[in-house]
Amino acid sequence: MRNYILFGVLFFLFGACSTHTTEFYEGNRYLYFDNEKGADTAFVSFSNYPGALSHEVAFRVFLTGELTETDLEYRLETVDSLTTAAVSDYKLPERLIFRKGMTVDTLVVTVKNENPVLAERSLSLVFRVVANENFMPGLAGRQEVKITFNNTKSKPEWWKGDLQTLILGTYSPKKMEHFIIATGVNSLEGVELSVARAYALQFKRYCVSNGLTEEDGVTPMVDGIPCY
Repeated sequence: MRNYILFGVLFFLFGACSTHTTEFYEGNRYLYFDNEKGADTAFVSFSNYPGALSHEVAFRVFLTGELTETDLEYRLETVDSLTTAAVSDYKLPERLIFRKGMTVDTLVVTVKNENPVLAERSLSLVFRVVANENFMPGLAGRQEVKITFNNTKSKPEWWKGDLQTLILGTYSPKKMEHFIIATGVNSLEGVELSVARAYALQFKRYCVSNGLTEEDGVTPMVDGIPCY
């Protein structure tokens, strides 16, 4: 008899816990960032955007839980221990809104090229999702985004992999500078290889026409562009 009573109590408790967990999950909304292939981290060098006083960086924000029926605000905070940029070095939207009916939205952060220190070193900026009346922080390890920015000549994050091996070759500040002049393009982030190849061929013609050499002043720059 005691075994039946114990079984009944355990069944009741298990059912109660399961119901509570389900209701808690369904009754809340959680936000987190895309971190696939480093999508939660961005690097900006204003040297690759000649004349630009600001640059927008976009991050994808994901929702887990019930879809919203109206636009709802969410909240971010700066992670002070990881942030070296001042409030004057960046700009967030006036209101952080996750739009109704969406499962994925976009956060746009504007970094500014106004601080003289950017010509000497990088500044960092880290944001974290924090709870408010509408949303809770989502998956652990996916609650933060980071931007590092400067105005020094440095290799852009996208200049790697097939873009380097098959299209542009080894990076150099001079090559980057003239690639921008030749094509009017300062980023191949997310560009298909066929499109990148077309830009590279345009760049090669420019190098030949202008007799450009590498940093050593001897090696023809066109020799270091593998695309054909």
